Amino acid sequence: MQWMEREPYFLVGDEATNTKMEMSPKEYRLLSRRMMLLGMPKPDAVRMTKQVYKQAFLGNEYLGGGAAPLGDQFSWAVITGEWDAKKRQWFGLTRVLRDPPPTS
Repeated sequence: MQWMEREPYFLVGDEATNTKMEMSPKEYRLLSRRMMLLGMPKPDAVRMTKQVYKQAFLGNEYLGGGAAPLGDQFSWAVITGEWDAKKRQWFGLTRVLRDPPPTS
């Protein structure tokens, strides 16, 4: 199973090196606290969100998981790529290959 989650992060500007860094909210809070203890102003930062792709292996129970192998996109795709407008879902091969009902 694969899915996408939105994760917040902070884009922090480093004035000394004139670069930008990505930080998790926890890292940003820690940096802000340390700078305030030193009497310095809070760092220039922007809160943003990014899409993070994850995967899990399922059986009768959760078999493990983590980050998706491609990182910034799904590694599995719909084979047929046809959209069923009535059911509002992708039309897969199992529906095409299903046996017709027996006729009497």
